[in-house]
Amino acid sequence: NFPEKSWLYVKNFLDSGVEAHT
Repeated sequence: NFPEKSWLYVKNFLDSGVEAHT
């Protein structure tokens, strides 16, 4: 299980990547 902060960091990273490719 990843810590909440780590998950949020990954989520933000993925969201940013999606926005960058949009």
